[in-house]
Amino acid sequence: MSREAFCVAADCRAASGGVERQEEVDAWCLDHAERHPGHDRFRRVVTEYRLIGETWTDRGTSAN
Repeated sequence: MSREAFCVAADCRAASGGVERQEEVDAWCLDHAERHPGHDRFRRVVTEYRLIGETWTDRGTSAN
């Protein structure tokens, strides 16, 4: 799973970059807002990846 935030201030294209922990995204948002007054709204995205063809179980993997 990957988490990322994008600043939505006019003409700002800053992004946190994809990370696993939400705390890292939140820290980036706070830092960005402190350095850039008026940049206090962010679009947050969570991306989850699924591999088709294998199912993970407590006994290992099996084909779908």
